[in-house]
Amino acid sequence: MAVRLDSSFSTPHRNRGQLWLKHQDSISALVCYRNAAQLSSSPQSWGDVAGVAFDQGDFWVGLEALKNAITCFPESSAWVEAYCSYAFANTSGNRFCLAQQSCARLLQALQLNDLSTAKQWLFQTYCDSAAIAFEAKAFYKAETLYQRAIALQPQVQDFYSKLATCLAQRGRTIAATAIAHLGQTLRQDTLDSVDSNIVAPQHHLVVPSGHNHRSPGCGVTCDRCMGDLIQAFRPHQLAAGVFQCDLKAGPQFPLPPQTLTQIPHGRAWVEPRQSDWVACHEVRVTTSDDRPIPELCRSYPWRLPNCKAQPAVVDSEVVDSERSELEQRCDRQSLPPSQTLAGTAVLLSTLSGHVYYHWMIDLLPRIGLLRQELQQQRLGFDHIDHFIVNSLEAKFQRETLQHLGVPLEKVIESDRVPHLQAETLLVPSFPGQLDWIPPATIDFLRQQFLPKAAQNGTQTHPKRIYISRQGARYRRVLNEDQVLEILRPYGFVSVSLEELSVCEQAALFAQAEIIVAPHGSGLTNLVFCQPHTQILE
Repeated sequence: MAVRLDSSFSTPHRNRGQLWLKHQDSISALVCYRNAAQLSSSPQSWGDVAGVAFDQGDFWVGLEALKNAITCFPESSAWVEAYCSYAFANTSGNRFCLAQQSCARLLQALQLNDLSTAKQWLFQTYCDSAAIAFEAKAFYKAETLYQRAIALQPQVQDFYSKLATCLAQRGRTIAATAIAHLGQTLRQDTLDSVDSNIVAPQHHLVVPSGHNHRSPGCGVTCDRCMGDLIQAFRPHQLAAGVFQCDLKAGPQFPLPPQTLTQIPHGRAWVEPRQSDWVACHEVRVTTSDDRPIPELCRSYPWRLPNCKAQPAVVDSEVVDSERSELEQRCDRQSLPPSQTLAGTAVLLSTLSGHVYYHWMIDLLPRIGLLRQELQQQRLGFDHIDHFIVNSLEAKFQRETLQHLGVPLEKVIESDRVPHLQAETLLVPSFPGQLDWIPPATIDFLRQQFLPKAAQNGTQTHPKRIYISRQGARYRRVLNEDQVLEILRPYGFVSVSLEELSVCEQAALFAQAEIIVAPHGSGLTNLVFCQPHTQILE
């Protein structure tokens, strides 16, 4: 039986475009998306066209589509103006700021219908964004950005080496070798004479598409693992972009054994924070003879708990292949000299430990395990000479450590002392899989912070709250004033969490009935909510 599509409807064309993309036919997909945009013009439909066109290397078509997306609709123009004002108000001068300002100039050029200038700023936006992704070791994202930058200006040799590194980091060694060789053949004295028909590497390189589960790039950017994880919750589509999930159907994953490992003359390397977007990407623990202990090591890109590359664990022993992989990485990376610590030191630092979410979820529960293990030996924190954490820079870091009984005068910041060796190194297990919070972690945080929040029970908090990110460095809501105009008649109150102590945040979330918030670390406080609290993220 054949079904004939009504050519006047845009949705079938968009659905066909998505189908063609799944079959890796971007040319047919672009035709479908353009038909959909012409039948039902919207920022989203023209954005679809731009995305496929850029992937295909057809930048003039992509820029024309972006121009339509931001000039044909009043709401888009208002957004562009708000974004540009926000970007140019940032005078920090860091790479993230420069990327935002390049993007703002791209948008301004599109508004003026100056596609040649827009193309120049598109290239600069790719350059700045690729550099950020590369520094953050987000190699999957950096790979796409460097490919697009090369497609725009194939004469920039440095991009080929960076792209080759991205491919190698993701286990695509054949493609990495080919790209590196291509970059080496572009000698500086012949760049101007290179045939302008050179196109992005993805067009003339055949890369194996198989899922490499030994690749360090397997993580949230892995379509297969993330797709399997999403399907486990049995999503049911209610509307475009709206799904209902069955939380009871979620998968269960084994937790790592909760132990306190004692390592005589143990070593630790904790990558220090470099910027707002590169904040501790590796924690490595080794024995006195520099043999890594994989169950106590973590690094980005991480693996999802359902990833087939998760190391097999038998009687707490990690398989030899995983240990060998870590040893090879240790051999390749030269570290600064280690600082020796006398006495007993406990390592608590964790990946992205400067971020509120990772500090609360990944670091603090390890203090609970430490306390529990010491109490079984009838010991206390006075037995510990040094507590090693990422940083004490943030108020919430100092407050929570003091709340849990850690003397700040004994704290060593791994940002300042990233490589150390202790006479006796204690390392509590990680509380669970990275970004897969075990119930014990939620219970620990509630037990530690809600009782003090309840002591201030006479203080009442609003039942309906909106979490503002106006004080955040990034991911702000550009039209927050308009959002609040809609919410206030329904009794919502705007709250800036950075102005509250952790216990005050716990009390606020514990009393809330409805919470509206943009995505951010502040939603870590959902662990303090009561059952049936409504969340609109």
